[in-house]
Amino acid sequence: MINFKTALKQVLSREGFYSNAAEDAGGETVWGIARNRHPDWNGWEMVDEWKLQPDFPNNMRESATLKGMVEKFYWREFWGPLKCEQMPNQELAEELFEQAVNIGLVTAIMNLQRALNVLNDQDQALTMDGVLGPVTLAAVFHCANQGDNAELLKTLNCLQRYRYIEIVEHNPKKKKWFRGWLERA
Repeated sequence: MINFKTALKQVLSREGFYSNAAEDAGGETVWGIARNRHPDWNGWEMVDEWKLQPDFPNNMRESATLKGMVEKFYWREFWGPLKCEQMPNQELAEELFEQAVNIGLVTAIMNLQRALNVLNDQDQALTMDGVLGPVTLAAVFHCANQGDNAELLKTLNCLQRYRYIEIVEHNPKKKKWFRGWLERA
């Protein structure tokens, strides 16, 4: 059975708790939720209240309410749209989830479609449209039924690493994060 909480625990362990690095395009971040990218997340109101207390950010670390908001965010923004509950195994669900959180939902799906195109023996290639629809999902199961799960995971990791290279080539200032990104893949 595919388990969201197991995958979320892994993602949050990589995302860290709180940061507000000026050089990070995401700006202020709580458990990987970047304020600049998700300004409407309902947790920001609580975070702003906690900032007024002397023990910030540690004062919010154990908040069950905030943790619930974080969980709902990740389900709504990534896990649900990726149809992770429908994946053939936990490893693939976790890989797609982690990639989507780190490099974007559409990019993660396009990586999946690209990987499936090179692994599957089907005549018709998937359209790399970044949409995880029934055709892509069927190709996922075809690949799994061929016994290619390990190869699919390796291919997805290669594509994720290549995306990091592209990011740094496009913006050399992001080199400082490159090695850490590679640890994720």
